[in-house]
Amino acid sequence: MDMTGWREEAEMSLDARERALSVIDLGKQLPIVTGYSLCPGGMVRVYSRGYTEVTFARIAALTGAREAM
Repeated sequence: MDMTGWREEAEMSLDARERALSVIDLGKQLPIVTGYSLCPGGMVRVYSRGYTEVTFARIAALTGAREAM
């Protein structure tokens, strides 16, 4: 899944971008997601963390993962 937003004309929030995961059956598919996720204001500035770790942690939380490594 491309979360970079590099081809998008309109700015999307990180929450809206992550909603794309809701159409994936995680019991049957394993999504490959870009570590960089575009978000208004810049993720490092908004969360004071790097792109990959924030994207990874948010996806783990959204999907109800038992563990994230």
